[in-house]
Amino acid sequence: MNYDALVQSIVTLHQEALGRAAFAVNRALVLRNWVIGAYLIEFEQNGADRAAYGTGLLSRLSLDLRQHDVKGVSPDVLGRMRLLYLHYPQLRVHISATASRKSGATTPIPLTAERLLQLSWSHLVELVRGRSMEARSADSK
Repeated sequence: MNYDALVQSIVTLHQEALGRAAFAVNRALVLRNWVIGAYLIEFEQNGADRAAYGTGLLSRLSLDLRQHDVKGVSPDVLGRMRLLYLHYPQLRVHISATASRKSGATTPIPLTAERLLQLSWSHLVELVRGRSMEARSADSK
């Protein structure tokens, strides 16, 4: 191996590692956001503190989470996390048994969990913005 080949081998390895790291981070954030959505749904449906929901749960929660240095939890984003959970219950298979919650969806969803995890959070936000299941499915093809 000559010097130029050494440099190119290291550059290629570095770029591939960065790509895998970015994919892993995105996957972890999507799963985190799905679980947060599950927690929100569970709280809203079964929570004892119903007054908190009635007086702006997402705004209050957003402020409290930011005080704990949790990023990316504006009220709007928290609402999208809730939609992610509702629209894509099949992601449950990628969540550990201790973190998963029951899904309210009863109809099959055409996108597999593996396929969903290939999408970025930004893409998923677009998919859950209240469009029909058919439109979401068509967008992913």
